[in-house]
Amino acid sequence: MFVNSPTSSTGPITIPHELVDRILDFNHSSVPSLASSSLVCKDWLVTTRYHLFRIPVLYQVSLGRGPKDNTNAFIEVLNSPLCTFRSTIQGCVLNVERGGVRSRCLDALAAHQVHVDLLIISQYIGRLSFAELHISERFSSIRNLVYWNIGTWALDLPELVTSLPLLESLSVYTKLRDIDETPHFPITQGLDILPGLRTLRLRLFHPSKLLQWLLDLPGYHTQIETLDIVVYNAHPTGWGLVGALETFVAANSQTLYDLSLKMEYYSDLPHDLDDQIVHDLNLTTLIHLRSLTLRSHDIHAMCQTLTRLLQTNRVHLNVLTLYSDPLPSLNNQQYINDSFRETLSDTFEDNFFDKVDLLRLKFVSPLHFRIDLDEENMAKVTSLAHSLNLSSWKTREKVDIEVTKARNWQKHSIEMINRIIWGSRLVPFRFQNPSRIGTL
Repeated sequence: MFVNSPTSSTGPITIPHELVDRILDFNHSSVPSLASSSLVCKDWLVTTRYHLFRIPVLYQVSLGRGPKDNTNAFIEVLNSPLCTFRSTIQGCVLNVERGGVRSRCLDALAAHQVHVDLLIISQYIGRLSFAELHISERFSSIRNLVYWNIGTWALDLPELVTSLPLLESLSVYTKLRDIDETPHFPITQGLDILPGLRTLRLRLFHPSKLLQWLLDLPGYHTQIETLDIVVYNAHPTGWGLVGALETFVAANSQTLYDLSLKMEYYSDLPHDLDDQIVHDLNLTTLIHLRSLTLRSHDIHAMCQTLTRLLQTNRVHLNVLTLYSDPLPSLNNQQYINDSFRETLSDTFEDNFFDKVDLLRLKFVSPLHFRIDLDEENMAKVTSLAHSLNLSSWKTREKVDIEVTKARNWQKHSIEMINRIIWGSRLVPFRFQNPSRIGTL
């Protein structure tokens, strides 16, 4: 490869292709930068095409006066005889409202025998039938499956999950306003079900139902290595509807290395299952755990769970991350409460620093959309972070304290669409390289 340099007096300078690849890899999440880089020279096209089209993110959503739709352009280019990126595609993200558009996208991928390793499907309206899409027959190579729902649950979701022989990662998310509609998970007969499943990610009001289904599934042998759960809770205390979690983690105690359990409090959730909310969570069976992330409004429940776990002699964590979000009704009053500060200090001061290599404490300051109030809140949270009595941890350089603001999203932006769908500005999948957003 040759790049003309205006300061060179000897002509073109040869740059190793590996070095160019490393430089372009830094732009993996910037679609404009990748598009511009692809036009520099022919040799740059291969790497930029890989990042642009490896996991195409397709949108067909309506948000007021800002609809997003790039599906027709994608299908047109994919069907063109001049298309050069078909072999680059390794998956697809479908943020699509209409079932017909979703079918057209999958039909186009199947017609060209595109290898699909990752498939993310979001469901907005109507009832989705995976059987009608023939996903398992046409895309048996799927290793990573993400299903997000805002309408009526796809009744054949369990059949799709168990029909993917190479599935390694399963993510199931649900929309808040329909959270009370939990799906029915029938028992599927089989000799060897989900032999490669290692990662499970859930955003549910009632995750116990899915966890129990996996435990009861004939032919399935639990081997989860990464478990990532976000639980919507109708109460400011406790861990929500995770009654089957203790049994599930115990069944995976020999393989589970990475556990993340996060709470999100919403007062308008249904209260008919309040008697099933778990307040005391026992994780002491996880003797091989290496990374633990907890987020809760209930600092007492979080510290109680941690104390029981870290008192187990065989437990040693590489990273322990604790998120603390103030309750919406209390704003920062929770942070300046003496009980909150004392609970954190009493739990960690002179305790457990030999059980954890790095302690990360993250405090979130809510937004009021007024500069003066936001700055005042940030000052209060920062003061709390500096007032914590963690001298033993600080002396050993084993603690990292971070204060962040809650995020705002530009109206009708891709970030806001992802926030509505996934709860974050990024499409929530991890596939070798960091996640990216954008359109084709």
